Amino acid sequence: MTNRRAVIIDWHRENLNIYPVGDVHIGSRAFDEKRARKLAGIIAADPDALVLGIGDYHEAIASSDPRFDPYELMEPITDSEIASPFTAQINRFMEVFSPTVGKWHAAIRGNHESAVLRHYHVDMAAILAHRLGCAYLGGSDESGWVLIRLFQGDKLRQRVKVYLQHGWGGGSTAGSPANKLQKLMMKKAADLVLTGHHHRAIALADTIEGINNRGAEESRMVWGAIVQPLVGKHGYIAKKGGNSPAIGYTVAHIQRQHDGVPILGVEQMAL
Repeated sequence: MTNRRAVIIDWHRENLNIYPVGDVHIGSRAFDEKRARKLAGIIAADPDALVLGIGDYHEAIASSDPRFDPYELMEPITDSEIASPFTAQINRFMEVFSPTVGKWHAAIRGNHESAVLRHYHVDMAAILAHRLGCAYLGGSDESGWVLIRLFQGDKLRQRVKVYLQHGWGGGSTAGSPANKLQKLMMKKAADLVLTGHHHRAIALADTIEGINNRGAEESRMVWGAIVQPLVGKHGYIAKKGGNSPAIGYTVAHIQRQHDGVPILGVEQMAL
């Protein structure tokens, strides 16, 4: 039994749009800066926007890493990209996503940031979360919980439980990313499960039946999503035998209700 606590967010607007941002891989030539800046503008212009970080914000591969390839660095290549890639990538991320500062509420790290932490003792995700002004859900499991409390005035109307997990390559049983997402939805008592890592946008929905505090039967929709990546260009994915992913963004829409359960839905949007 662990004592980890969720990030609690009190929301006083009727509508809430959650933008999970991850698999940016800034520092890689595959990073699509034009579309990332477009997404930053969409988030900045949305008064109901809330951003949750899903990990792999940075490519995070140093010149001493056997995987390092100068050809895969994003352009323009500067001296700092070679000598201090971690600092350069954090700064570049902040520059691209600067319009969204203030809308980030929580972030986890991905496997690329975890590799840097293991080998170089630099927690890039923690530094980024600090600069974005949001909570950092650390831990070797690259996951965490967010509890969103929906208020109408001073009255607490509903709660939405969100589980964040960067994602993984293996698993207890073989299966596609969709199977892994579905299994995770079955294991977590969450209204919304958000993952990344696979660079393959997927959204799943299911209906859960239960009883409320008054003993009345009720059903609610639960959602799971693998978020859209911000990397394209065939070469990055072709190394694993795949195709270039579609570039876009994921947004979860939540609408507070006077009573009952909130309305929840997930969209995978093109950029």
